[in-house]
Amino acid sequence: MFRFALFALSALAVAANPLAAQTKSVFSSGLIAPQKIVRTEGGKFVVSESGPGINQGRVSIVSSTGMRSTLLDGLPAGLSGEGEASGPTGVAVDGATLYLAIGEGDAVRSDSEGAGIPNPAGNASPIFSSVLRIDFSTDVDNLMSPFVMRPEDQMVLADGYSVELGNADGATATVEVLADFPSFIPDPNIPYRPSNPWGVTLSPRFPGVLFLNDASLDALVRIDTETGRSQRFLHFPKLANPLPFGPPVSDFVPTSVRAYSRGLLVTRLTGFPFAQGMAAVSFVDVEAREFEPFIGSLTTAVDVAVQERAGERTRFYTLEFSNDFLQNGPGRLMKYDSPNGEAVVSDLVTPTSMALDPDTGDIYVTELATGNLIKVVP
Repeated sequence: MFRFALFALSALAVAANPLAAQTKSVFSSGLIAPQKIVRTEGGKFVVSESGPGINQGRVSIVSSTGMRSTLLDGLPAGLSGEGEASGPTGVAVDGATLYLAIGEGDAVRSDSEGAGIPNPAGNASPIFSSVLRIDFSTDVDNLMSPFVMRPEDQMVLADGYSVELGNADGATATVEVLADFPSFIPDPNIPYRPSNPWGVTLSPRFPGVLFLNDASLDALVRIDTETGRSQRFLHFPKLANPLPFGPPVSDFVPTSVRAYSRGLLVTRLTGFPFAQGMAAVSFVDVEAREFEPFIGSLTTAVDVAVQERAGERTRFYTLEFSNDFLQNGPGRLMKYDSPNGEAVVSDLVTPTSMALDPDTGDIYVTELATGNLIKVVP
């Protein structure tokens, strides 16, 4: 049994008492459908955004004082069958290099029986279901004005060439498609399942590798950051549905991936009917290609954060999109100093991702519906 199984909480009740000392405030606003957030070495925050419409995906950078500015604009995005924008998702920063996952966009539509089929109108972008590598001429922390991608740039990228962008300050950004995934994989039950890259992370234990979770294929992918060669090294199984309605099994739906110890932490949302207590955090042993329970008894887990504390036990945080997805319940931030978790904030509005300030312990949470970046002081 994996040595961190101390945090396998599937058989434990989770406390729901808010911490009296926590404070919550709006740190920044003006984000447009934010999906993922990471903190840079310089203390800024990079946020991926689906944007307001077709090919209006965006990446923003938020300063340490809460000032938002656009870093990249005009990124691939399309309207899903439900009318919501789908575009930039997972983001990772390594000095002057930014890795950006692009989701399924508008690739999927439903037929008359509700089955997913390729969009008969075609896709808004030729580079959905991909990972972009953007090499800037200076570290991300030093960039002051935006870069804008044009629709014709996306066509050039789809042809296998790189694109060079410039900004008002004379900095440059070289963009290339690092990895391009099949838009659809045959599935006898659907009958087509799209690739939907969602979360990415870099790990110091695995230099030169970008890890990615595919939220539609229920898989983990490793990508060589130089060659772009990718491997789906772990597929997550279906989950039994404990409720008296809905299908007999639900999808695993991995939502984020974080480097931790000698492996990864992966959160899962679970598919319809989104049964309470079925979402979880798993620990993934990359070399063994195995996973084990780590934190359980969650409902709609979308992110996890690790806080290393000198002389004390490591602290973990989990973020849930909703405490009752079918009833539009609020989101929740939990902390774990032991297997018994405590609610830090229980009234978040559609939270999607979080970043931890290792110096202060403050947590920054993106909210999809409000476009706010929330600061939580535990």
